[in-house]
Amino acid sequence: MGFARDGYLNTFRYSIQNGDRLDVVIKGDSRSTTLIVNGRVIDRLEIEKRWHNEGKSVMYYVPTLVFPLEKAGDFKSRITDLKVSNYLVKTGPSE
Repeated sequence: MGFARDGYLNTFRYSIQNGDRLDVVIKGDSRSTTLIVNGRVIDRLEIEKRWHNEGKSVMYYVPTLVFPLEKAGDFKSRITDLKVSNYLVKTGPSE
């Protein structure tokens, strides 16, 4: 599972299996994007240090995401009970 932004493909370490019915939460802030499935944190994409020019310069890549609510891509599935919030939603004791 993943998303593309600004020419980069960001992927979570999670695959949805055919026929799965899941409660998926994607939570983001200015420093990271977190995938939560059925109330359990699966993966978190955080700031990465990327070196360029043969190690002479560094760039910090921030894997944040903006949801494309008009068009979500080419997949054969159904999304039900979609909720979009612009505030922190508490998802569990560690979140």
